[in-house]
Amino acid sequence: MQKRNIVSWLERRETVFDINRSFERNLQVNTPFARRLGLEQELEGHSGCVNCLQWNESGELLASGSDDFQIIVWDVCRRMRKYKLDSGHQGNIFAVKFLPYSNDNTIVSAAADASVRVNSVSTAECINHFECHTRRIKRLAITKESPFILWSGSEDGTVREFDLREPHTCQSNLPCSNVLINLTGHIGPASEVKCIQLHPLNPQYMAVGCSDPFVRLFDRRMLTLSNVSNSKTITSNDLQPPHGCVNYFAPGHLPSRAGRVKQRRRRHYVTTFATFSPDGEELLQNLGGEHIYIYKINEPRKALTFFSQEESNHKCSNFNGMNRTKNGIHKNGLNGLTSTYESRKRELKKIVDTENKDLPEKALILKLRGNDAFSQENYFEAVTCYNDALYLVPDSSVLHANRAAALLKRAWDGDIYAALRDSFTAVSIDPSHSKAYYRQARCLFELKWYEEADNCLQLFKTKFSEQADGYSIKKLEMEVKQLIKQHAPKTNENAEDGSECETPRHRRRLPHSASNDDERFRRESSRDYECRLLGASNTTTDIKEANYFGNNGQFVIAGSDCGCMLLWDRSTTNLIEAWQGDESIVNCVQPHPSVCLVASSGIDPVVRLWSPRSSADNLTDERAKEVEGLARANQKRMNTDPLEEMLRTMGYQATIDSNSDDDDDEENSGMQCRTN
Repeated sequence: MQKRNIVSWLERRETVFDINRSFERNLQVNTPFARRLGLEQELEGHSGCVNCLQWNESGELLASGSDDFQIIVWDVCRRMRKYKLDSGHQGNIFAVKFLPYSNDNTIVSAAADASVRVNSVSTAECINHFECHTRRIKRLAITKESPFILWSGSEDGTVREFDLREPHTCQSNLPCSNVLINLTGHIGPASEVKCIQLHPLNPQYMAVGCSDPFVRLFDRRMLTLSNVSNSKTITSNDLQPPHGCVNYFAPGHLPSRAGRVKQRRRRHYVTTFATFSPDGEELLQNLGGEHIYIYKINEPRKALTFFSQEESNHKCSNFNGMNRTKNGIHKNGLNGLTSTYESRKRELKKIVDTENKDLPEKALILKLRGNDAFSQENYFEAVTCYNDALYLVPDSSVLHANRAAALLKRAWDGDIYAALRDSFTAVSIDPSHSKAYYRQARCLFELKWYEEADNCLQLFKTKFSEQADGYSIKKLEMEVKQLIKQHAPKTNENAEDGSECETPRHRRRLPHSASNDDERFRRESSRDYECRLLGASNTTTDIKEANYFGNNGQFVIAGSDCGCMLLWDRSTTNLIEAWQGDESIVNCVQPHPSVCLVASSGIDPVVRLWSPRSSADNLTDERAKEVEGLARANQKRMNTDPLEEMLRTMGYQATIDSNSDDDDDEENSGMQCRTN
């Protein structure tokens, strides 16, 4: 009896501990705390830009590396410098890591001098150094599962593996046999590795980002170490990754051009940072020249293509979401509308009333608020409201269709393709949603996928014959056929810049040249994003980070070219806060491993610490306007000429929109961010 009581007491005690741990996780970073972040301390000690930050496992120490070739270890609890190391590098430091199980006494660093150095913190001595790379090293990766192994990613196109238990000497006349991944063999000699990251739960998986829109997820168990001779001319058949060892991830609309605003320059896309969610289910990409994207690793999404009528009917009838159809016809009978205006108006009102009844009260309020913003041509606010509503009712056809309409009107980078995805989802949920069908065709037209737009229009006319003679349909059909005829002879020769009509077969991925068929196939079959986060600008530096914030990854935080640190709600993807984090550019944002604390750095020679401040007056509406203005300004900034952006960074801010046709003082008035 006594033994049973002891067991029962232990079980209750363990349950209480589990509840407490869950409670702590929920309180670590919640919405009130995150939105009240403010500048707590500036850590001074560097004399150059701070390019990298790294917490130790406990979060008591923070290491920083700088253009001054120095590494500083900060005592965060005391908000003061603990150690300052002369790293021995002869170039800007881009990566620092605490070596696992070293009692935080060993730091590994990598720099622009193409070397990796292992330093003792307490003695300030160099334990080991490696000079295998031939160009700048941008990132390092380590894991507790293999505490003596480290990996480095360099702009020479290679990822190398180092075993610290084995002696290693680099010889200039002989290649080192420690190359784990060589992208120059199948991408080309211009490939540059910009970031590497190991999966938090399965470190055999490594995400690699380089100088193109793709994130490559490798299985290290299928790779073997090799060497690269600098004197050898690498052919398209050299160093191909084994079949099945890698998956590619990229936004479905890139590198093809989307949107109706003509680009004034050919934008260069670079993956500046990649990381995994705390549970390892998601892969986050900070894409230079575009936005932040999140991919589902275990639930891959294919990039959209337009189905034939038979395929479309089959997919709609087998959609596993909320079934609102019966025998392929919507229960409200849209196809049975009469041709008279009054009858059509009455039937549409019934449909709208029914759709509104299907929505919970909170979602309905958000929908109506979004509709009101849409009518006032505030498409940013409309998309924000629809995002909030879709978080509550993710299988609402009308909300997806409404968001698609707002995205079409806003037409920021990637908006047209996002609107196409929403239109497809709306049709999948409700195959009789005529507006969603029409918006599919409109999106395909704006994406310059004219043949697919024509196929979509023909399907629309077949499915909704009573609306086939409408002015909008006729006008769009005429424009599509005219452009198909105009660009048909130029389809293949213009595929390089993506500016002309592209056939469905050659539309995806091909504008970024691939050196062989295997690489071309991997790009064409790459997985599409799950969601995207808009509002930051990432065109000026190639070390800009974005990280999950909170034990459950409930927020995403990132730096921006505008000098701000930005915060998104992961569940709704809405930009909710921004803070002025640097006089010029915020590059690094590293959340504390266990408490609501963030370290940031950028062009300024300081490290900034951010923590929740005391609650102030309710300024929600004013802050929303500031965030919206910031997002608009950053969207303009990403489409600014590179020379103008460089001048802006140097202080000539008046030139940022000198060539913009839609310069608006109101949009720039909200650029200032809160500092505390």
